[in-house]
Amino acid sequence: MGHYSAKQKEKIILKFRESKTKAKNFVKSYGISDQTLLNWCKKYDQSGIDGLGAPNSADKEELIILRNEVKELKKKNAELETRNEMQKRIEALISKKK
Repeated sequence: MGHYSAKQKEKIILKFRESKTKAKNFVKSYGISDQTLLNWCKKYDQSGIDGLGAPNSADKEELIILRNEVKELKKKNAELETRNEMQKRIEALISKKK
């Protein structure tokens, strides 16, 4: 089974915690990795069942905006690195002439 609802994830987490077994052994019957289960547990501890659902549209929109900002900042950073390198070369040439 590939996709679990938030309610299903909650049930799995509660069963896991009651079982007192290691995540690696517990997950075998659910078709998920132990890391996935541990991530679910962390999200559940932080936000309850709401943390286990798909991100809402506002979260998705914010993610798109942030990704675009990161892309722009990386572009600006590359430009500034190029300018900085050119400035260093110019300063080196000027100091050689003195």
